[in-house]
Amino acid sequence: MKILITKRIPQKGIQLLEEVGHTLTIHSETTALTKAELIKLAKQHHAVLSVGGKSIRF
Repeated sequence: MKILITKRIPQKGIQLLEEVGHTLTIHSETTALTKAELIKLAKQHHAVLSVGGKSIRF
């Protein structure tokens, strides 16, 4: 499963997800994704792990 993670998470979390076979894309920029960026990236993944930050209204 391809998972988009919107912000860096602890290495242990990354390791656990990868150990069970998930492919991760981690947004590691210091700025949050815009609504348009999130939508574009989400369409390329099976799941989104949204970490912290402010809410995006759709």
